[in-house]
Amino acid sequence: PWTIYQMFAWGMSGVTASYLKRFNPGRRGLIAFGIVWGYLFGAIMNLWFWAAFVYPLTPMTFLISQLNSLWFDTAHAVANAIFMGLWGKKTISILERFHKRFQWQTSGPGKRVAAMPKVALP
Repeated sequence: PWTIYQMFAWGMSGVTASYLKRFNPGRRGLIAFGIVWGYLFGAIMNLWFWAAFVYPLTPMTFLISQLNSLWFDTAHAVANAIFMGLWGKKTISILERFHKRFQWQTSGPGKRVAAMPKVALP
């Protein structure tokens, strides 16, 4: 039952990550992004927990559910910060290289042709 919430949270983290290119964040920006999504992902997943297992559904029980998971969410945020600090820029450069290598190019009006990767075949 939590899968839909997980898919939504991971999808939204990916969508918001796509906007990072516009701002060209440095290492600190990537670390901040990881921290924010560590807590935001937890909040989205806590919404599922609250709706499925907590009774009565009141603002107070929602707040208590959020506070109960604060240690787990903090662990996620810290881990995200470490990973983004260590490998964020390198991962982005690898993904940009793949994007350039496999991007689509137009070859005429209304026609699209995939750019063929330069791969040495045996």
